Amino acid sequence: MKINHDIPIKLDKSRQDAKQFQIGNGRFQQMVQTQDQKMQIQTLNRLIGDIEGRVSV
Repeated sequence: MKINHDIPIKLDKSRQDAKQFQIGNGRFQQMVQTQDQKMQIQTLNRLIGDIEGRVSV
């Protein structure tokens, strides 16, 4: 009977891939959050501009 020595290496490789995926996914989540925050800030700035415009008139 021949023992396949590749199996532990393959397991290790898929663990590394999974880690890479988690890291990549985390970065993507952060990017999305940053975009959301930028949009929220822009919206707030517009509202503040609106209010200031109305007050000064």
